[in-house]
Amino acid sequence: MALNPPFNYSVTPEQVEAGTRWISIHLKNTGRQPMMNMDVRMISTDPLRIRSLDRGGYINMLNPGEERVVPVQIEATQGAWIYLHVEYWLEDKLYYWESPNVWIKVRRDPARIMTLFSTKGPQLNIDQDVPVEATILSDLPSDNLRLDFWIETASGRFESFRTVDLGTMDADEIKTVETEFTPDEEGLYSIYAYLFDGNHRLDRKIEQLRITK
Repeated sequence: MALNPPFNYSVTPEQVEAGTRWISIHLKNTGRQPMMNMDVRMISTDPLRIRSLDRGGYINMLNPGEERVVPVQIEATQGAWIYLHVEYWLEDKLYYWESPNVWIKVRRDPARIMTLFSTKGPQLNIDQDVPVEATILSDLPSDNLRLDFWIETASGRFESFRTVDLGTMDADEIKTVETEFTPDEEGLYSIYAYLFDGNHRLDRKIEQLRITK
């Protein structure tokens, strides 16, 4: 996998109306050699919210300094994270690269979860409190947002450990929610945060950590 690919990229627009829409993947060769046989794909992390109606695009050659645009048709119902998967040949070697997640906003979504993590890192001791922090961004004014925290234990139990009423949030407002739980098993735990507008689920994030003695 190429950690520093020889091209710049962008995805436009990052906000669409619900329904069948087009987004564009912009790629510019910033290297000194042409890239050949570029296979460009857009992948949704939640196809129930945003799904690609075609597989992406193919660029035969991208010369140094050249920029090309790959259009992708999508079906959008709610905002979701997408990322790019690009395969290409450079100097007779095949490379592939995946972008960081890009949030595609659908206008009907009032808010989303920006981050979820344990503030003490990915590995903690058993019976030690695990502090958890989630950050919420409100895209529209809302007064009915709720954040539910769950854990999946090492043995597979799925348990709720905190529910937070976020109260009234203005457009572009950010709120940080802090909570904690105490693990009682060794092994891999998954932390889940679910964001609701009333009874309608808007977003979900997952973070994993390992519990040891």
